[in-house]
Amino acid sequence: MPCWELLEAQESAYRSSVLGPGTVRVGCEAAMRFGSAGSAGFGITPEAVIGEARRLLATRFEVANA
Repeated sequence: MPCWELLEAQESAYRSSVLGPGTVRVGCEAAMRFGSAGSAGFGITPEAVIGEARRLLATRFEVANA
């Protein structure tokens, strides 16, 4: 998402249509000390972002295949 402010300015129906229900979302704010960095729960390094994305995708596929 190039600009979260633009997305937030849209109606919720539009945001839902773009993001879709049940999608895996991983955010990375490089070189930023504000925003989601404090609430993400993991260090923002390339390895951590990849690991979290893989963990979320694995969880999503486990639930889908159950």
